[in-house]
Amino acid sequence: MIVQICNLYPFEPSGVQAKVERQKKKLLRRNTKPIEILRVDDELLVVDGNNTVIAARAIGMTELEATEVYKPEQEMRPYRDALADARAAGMRGFDNVPVDSSITNRSKRY
Repeated sequence: MIVQICNLYPFEPSGVQAKVERQKKKLLRRNTKPIEILRVDDELLVVDGNNTVIAARAIGMTELEATEVYKPEQEMRPYRDALADARAAGMRGFDNVPVDSSITNRSKRY
């Protein structure tokens, strides 16, 4: 399925610069796998591919190929929490998503 980036929320609190740069190159070569999204309370949360979305925005893309994944209700709490945090931070469409210089720096956000 094709999804509009403006309708997506990130699961991760930030991107990682080296991964974003790698994904930009892959996107320009059209060599990326679809991102994985999870529908949470009628919103779309990116559960795999956050750096890809950040890279796509950086090169001017507005939509991406996605695969919708499903989780049992008993596993949904962390995803609902992540969506609530992303909403509160104004991250719809990956607005205001910071890019850290390393995984170590990103893990400090948790």
